[in-house]
Amino acid sequence: ADAAAVAGASALDEAAYRSSGAVRLVPADAQRRAQASLEEQLDRRSLRDARVVATEGEVSVTVGGEVDFSLLQIVAPGDEFAITVRATARPQASP
Repeated sequence: ADAAAVAGASALDEAAYRSSGAVRLVPADAQRRAQASLEEQLDRRSLRDARVVATEGEVSVTVGGEVDFSLLQIVAPGDEFAITVRATARPQASP
């Protein structure tokens, strides 16, 4: 979720920045970049659902999935638990 949010937050509105110095996102581009990042992640087999919400000010990514108990596989083989991860990223101008 973190990498996807950061990828989305790179979709800056270049025209707005060049004309006025405003640092904001192009929401549709931000959403596409975040979704593409999720699709490229190696652990996507564990993903059950993902939601990306992008505005001019931020990108939020919520991911849900199932994870194996890694160490507890010895005593509880096959058991999984559900997790939800959320990440938000905002564009920032460089100093």
